[in-house]
Amino acid sequence: MISLKEAVKIYNNPKPAGFWNFLAEKVLQVEKNNYVPSFVKKALVTEILKVKAKIIADLFQEEKLFSKVKQVLKTKRVKYSTIYLIKYTLQEYHEKIKKKGDNEMVLREGDVTVKIQKELNPCFNFYYHDPFYELKFNAKTKSIILKTLGSCKRSEGGFTWYRNNRLYVNLEIMNYNQVLILLFKYTVVRESRNYYYNFTSYSFYTVVKVLYVVKDPFYLIESRTRFRFFHDSPKSLSSNISGLKRIFKKLTPKYEKDKPVFKTLKRKELILLSNKEEQI
Repeated sequence: MISLKEAVKIYNNPKPAGFWNFLAEKVLQVEKNNYVPSFVKKALVTEILKVKAKIIADLFQEEKLFSKVKQVLKTKRVKYSTIYLIKYTLQEYHEKIKKKGDNEMVLREGDVTVKIQKELNPCFNFYYHDPFYELKFNAKTKSIILKTLGSCKRSEGGFTWYRNNRLYVNLEIMNYNQVLILLFKYTVVRESRNYYYNFTSYSFYTVVKVLYVVKDPFYLIESRTRFRFFHDSPKSLSSNISGLKRIFKKLTPKYEKDKPVFKTLKRKELILLSNKEEQI
């Protein structure tokens, strides 16, 4: 545990959004934490109750509460409670950062290896940019490096406004005898509100993209990006989207040069070996 003097220095120095997100999570759980002094708990719980009372009629209470708690932590009236919270939880924060430090995941399906490097950008504009930042492969070793978006969120706000951007990324891996299909589902949830102008906006949509990995001869086909394909509402997110004919029909090649190979692949008899889903 760090000293109170060190905690003051940390409080006074600029910190990334992730640090304040962590503290806000700790505040919302502070009653269950036995290692935080009782006078700190009392001060922070009082502030949480005040925030909850103000947003009780809000449609997006959970996200709003989280955003407001972060704002409260930076105010003078709870400054010393926040400093004590830093003192008692900083070690846990560093341990959490170490666990999240590796933004890579490796998939091995037979003799094909796929390394996915995750970029964190909840504000990514799918209408103007491709979610595949970078794609490299080695045909001899049948290895692929793909840089794409990973699940993340960002909340920000002031006294009269706030914004929440959330991105959930799921990958369905369909391993057939002749092709490996990597189906990426990017679910975007965005909300903003301005109290001064009485303005609110909310959007929910899904972006889908596929990488077809032809096994022999080794070849990659990148699909076009499609919006609101498969599901248009939160209730239908759990629906089965594994229909091979539907995937081939809707998720066609991005590049003209890949169309002949794609047509040949569609005509082949494909046998499903395995099917699983991962969160990125």
